[in-house]
Amino acid sequence: EPVDGQAPPYEVAAALPGGDPLAAAVAAGETPSPKMVAASGRQEGLRPFQAWAIFASIVLVIAAVSWIFNPSAISGTALQQSPEGLAHTARDVLRGIGHATPPADSAFGLEVDQDVRFWNRRRPTEPAKSVSDLVHFWYRESPETLMPRSLHPVGPIYALPATRVSEKDPPPLVPGMRSIRLDPSNEQLREFHIVPLPVTEPSEAPPDWDFVLKKAGLDPQTLTPQSTVPAGQQVAWTGTWPGRPDLFLRVEGAAQGGMPIYFKVFGPWTGSTPASEPIQDLLTITVVAFVIITGSALAWRNLKDGRGDRRGAFRLALFAFASLMLAWICGSTHGFHREELNLFLAALGEALYWSVLAGVLYLAVVPFVRKRWPHALISWNRILEGRFGDSLAGRDVLVGISFAAAVCVVRTGLRFVDPTPRPYVESDILQAMQSATQALSFLASKFFDSANVSISLFFLFCFLRAVLRNQWIAIVVWIALLNGLTRDLEIIGSPVVIAFGGLWLLAVMKFGLTAGIAMWFADRILRIENMLPPKGWLAENYYLLLVAVTALALYAFVKSMGKHRAFEFTLMDAKE
Repeated sequence: EPVDGQAPPYEVAAALPGGDPLAAAVAAGETPSPKMVAASGRQEGLRPFQAWAIFASIVLVIAAVSWIFNPSAISGTALQQSPEGLAHTARDVLRGIGHATPPADSAFGLEVDQDVRFWNRRRPTEPAKSVSDLVHFWYRESPETLMPRSLHPVGPIYALPATRVSEKDPPPLVPGMRSIRLDPSNEQLREFHIVPLPVTEPSEAPPDWDFVLKKAGLDPQTLTPQSTVPAGQQVAWTGTWPGRPDLFLRVEGAAQGGMPIYFKVFGPWTGSTPASEPIQDLLTITVVAFVIITGSALAWRNLKDGRGDRRGAFRLALFAFASLMLAWICGSTHGFHREELNLFLAALGEALYWSVLAGVLYLAVVPFVRKRWPHALISWNRILEGRFGDSLAGRDVLVGISFAAAVCVVRTGLRFVDPTPRPYVESDILQAMQSATQALSFLASKFFDSANVSISLFFLFCFLRAVLRNQWIAIVVWIALLNGLTRDLEIIGSPVVIAFGGLWLLAVMKFGLTAGIAMWFADRILRIENMLPPKGWLAENYYLLLVAVTALALYAFVKSMGKHRAFEFTLMDAKE
């Protein structure tokens, strides 16, 4: 026990040559302060040859998987036509069916077709052949300014304040609104809806449904007409999918005043998306609620006991808030409209909620880690102090990115050995491909994502480790929970989740929380290499995301060497 007026034993041990203040504090049962954690540990990062080896491996993996072994490029080109070109086709179709009134505003985009995605999962022996089979293009016109009415969740577990016009937001309630859906692989019509205007001179002339069917790539002679009520105003046909006689289709249409206002092609996948998945929904709600409730209680107790890092929590919350607001600014639809203030206030509330939650979780988990594994927070505490050029922080970031590159190799390898490889693309990555501002919004959201999710996962692991009292059992349970939470997100499934979970825990326990955050950030971006090829209109934003990871790795590479130079060659010993 320390004597009055004297330093605690662990501070005395730290002052001795070769002393480790963190190890001494842990042995004494003390909780080291954040400043002590930041001041402890190695002051040097990597030797030049180590940094070169890790950085070169990262660049090699990014280059190889992006170009030489890109699964999407090898399996076939996808999404050849740009959204702007598809919008031109959509306008031509609308004009062709008689809706030629110039709109006041328009919007368009690409969306993952969830019906096709779930139908594809249930038919593993006959998967979709390319990404374009999983994606549909939408285009909207309106006689009024299009402004979104609600926040759109981004991601499966958390929400980000992205307010943008989508296929269903704002709702199609204004007379004269028009929406159309095309197949991006062949620009064929799949669906359109028109909110009808009041008809002043009704026409009994039947609409030209043959024109509409041909725009959908269907031959009217091969379809079987169904009953119509009244004649020509509601129509339906049945048949088989062109080139796939084993797949049925149904076509429905409606007209008003002799002009088509509704058309849709139904395939066997239509309606495949389940309303919910009870098991996964229950698991997600349980885990998220547990983390929030337990984390809040622990954070309050740590603050009362004086063990909470208020300064670090505030800086983390401020970083989260800035990242989320930047994501909203870059990724949302803005305009001089009375709804803009409402959207700003809604986004502000979302950003405040998630930033406060990030700070609360930090207050909950960090004292526990500082007392048991303080070495995992050394570089993280240095970053919170503003020491972004610290060599140890650079080492941890570089190692984390290299672990994400290793997971990318595993994911790509499994894609090639899978006898029935299924293409896959995530909604947020698809959105990031559509413009440079959307790509920047994606990157900003991943800044928040990588810190918030990593701290939450670390909190969950620490809790399991404390309750189960066995590190290996805690690891198994933690990876099982991770697999359950991300079951619908992973391209391959459990093998990749196991590889990622194992390497992420290794990165956090061996190198620190900074390495885990960097790994999560890089992995979320490198997944693009298994989803889309760097071709055509995709290439610009595709490379923008990869350059962001490479630039972060380059910065970490330079800083990880500390005072060493990248090129050090000694031809002979210098002598006095």
